Amino acid sequence: MSSELRTPVGSTTYVVIIFLSLLLMVIGESWADESFILRLADTETPPTVSDSLYFSIAGLDSVGTEMGLLTLTSIAENPATEAAEIPRLARMYIATYADTAKVDSIIARYEACSEIEYVERDTVQLVPYTDYYPNQWTLNNTGQIDPNYATVDIDAPEAWSLIGGGSSSIKVAVLDQEFWTGHPDLVGQVAGSLNATFPEIGTTDFSVNSHGTPIAGVIAGKNDGAGIKGVAYGTRLLTYSVLYCGSTLAALEAAHLAGARVISSSVGSTLSPQCILAAR
Repeated sequence: MSSELRTPVGSTTYVVIIFLSLLLMVIGESWADESFILRLADTETPPTVSDSLYFSIAGLDSVGTEMGLLTLTSIAENPATEAAEIPRLARMYIATYADTAKVDSIIARYEACSEIEYVERDTVQLVPYTDYYPNQWTLNNTGQIDPNYATVDIDAPEAWSLIGGGSSSIKVAVLDQEFWTGHPDLVGQVAGSLNATFPEIGTTDFSVNSHGTPIAGVIAGKNDGAGIKGVAYGTRLLTYSVLYCGSTLAALEAAHLAGARVISSSVGSTLSPQCILAAR
């Protein structure tokens, strides 16, 4: 779904452009900051650092002063009082610096402090899209996670050797919140979709990583040597976005009419609606 913003080029437009440019500059500077997770050693009593850039620990405070510490916050609300109940978490802090060129130096300086158990960048590591099947121990447990539990799995390879990954004539309906059917693991695996919650939107492909996407992948993710492998990778999916009872009933009817042989429904209610129970 796309839209265009059409507006005459005038003084108002220029003001908006200037404002957005300044906003992007500010955002860009905030993104340029570098944060680190500091974990105090067990021998240290975790201090409260609200509205302060100092631990009141000489070695650590000298690093902050030398390297240009911007902010220092504790993970725990009251580190000293919470240390007995959550000793590890209460000793964790987030230190933010402006100079991203000093990352290695900042880490080295903190690692040299005996008061620090470890320091690491506060960042998200993007995992490359590669073959994840060797890590799917639930399908084939070779002891890759824990040798003591090798062979504790569902014996997927043994089943595949007998019947393959299932037949494309078998349709599995998945009732869930939303789906990204354009995910590389699902492209070509979806035989039909329905947005039963908001049919007026006119789309069934939500580009979000919601609950329905991984569920669909676990069931019928492609067997192409990349990403995960679905348990029944040879079957085809019918994805239905549902929310309330009405949309769930509509999806169940659509699944029936589409010839679904199996239905996976990730919905629930503490009320046990009679209409849903009757439709089983």
